Amino acid sequence: MITLHDVERRRSRKDDQHDADFHVHSYKYTLKLSRDECIQSVQICYKAFMAIFGITITRLKTIKKALSITGKPPVDGRGKHGNVANKLPEQTKEMIRQHIKSFRGERSHYSLGKSKRLYLPAELNQTKMFELFKEKHPDIKVSQETYRQIFINEFNISFGYPRSDTCSTCDENRAIVEQLKLVLKDDQDNEDVKEQLSKAETENKVHLARAKQFYNHKRNARRSAEVDDSIMAICMDFQKIYLHRTSQQRCVLQAQLTCISFNIHELASNKSHFYVYDETIAKKGSDDVCSMIQHFISNSVADNVNISRYFVIPAPVKIKTIQYFGISTTWCM
Repeated sequence: MITLHDVERRRSRKDDQHDADFHVHSYKYTLKLSRDECIQSVQICYKAFMAIFGITITRLKTIKKALSITGKPPVDGRGKHGNVANKLPEQTKEMIRQHIKSFRGERSHYSLGKSKRLYLPAELNQTKMFELFKEKHPDIKVSQETYRQIFINEFNISFGYPRSDTCSTCDENRAIVEQLKLVLKDDQDNEDVKEQLSKAETENKVHLARAKQFYNHKRNARRSAEVDDSIMAICMDFQKIYLHRTSQQRCVLQAQLTCISFNIHELASNKSHFYVYDETIAKKGSDDVCSMIQHFISNSVADNVNISRYFVIPAPVKIKTIQYFGISTTWCM
């Protein structure tokens, strides 16, 4: 929006031509406006140009000088020189990276999608990690904010434990595949190992495909229950409950009371029903589960529900239909 032109007329107000300060170029300032659905360029004065864009006369002179010398606007050079006094050395950054990598975390291998996030124990946090770094390297001057920026920007780490249940079949298949790959690395011409590896990878893909089909059934059941009041879709599972944690050796070695929580979740209404009890009241057998399901159907299922299309249990093995309390039920087991 600033263009250069040759000076059309020179008029010096000084007597001596040698002392006259002639302009090298003449400048025009334009502003693009929308008129009648067309973009038009309107010429304005330099004072209006500075007021509209909120710049000072010094900045405008800097832009004009760069345009007259290079023909391009100036490039911001702040922070690009090499004489920064307080710049953190690259060696210190690498020591911070190695310290963060020294913490052993676990991956969230529970979901179908592969996640690269690591989970560190819930007892840790960024402040404690920084304090451990300062204890290990007391002579290095580094702030906690610098440690935090490297932790956030360069690592995908969270604190706590993954919230989903693990799949033993996935863990077993993964261990078999990794072991066969190590054997094949030492003996690349072993055809038997290649065949076993191919078979293990195929079985793992089939298992994941069946699990994906199971979740598709669950998704379709929820959508059917949302549009039809006579259909109910529920998901049920046992939950783990930790009563307390202690570092006392005497308490750790003693048997702790087991507390059990059974959750029945209505997929359409997003309501949850919890049956919580300890091991002195009941166990986790089939009779206990059927008693809780009977209580749920008798007290929480509406009278107009005549189809319970999916009772979902998180272990996709087979699908079968049964009659239960006059309700046609499809179990995904």
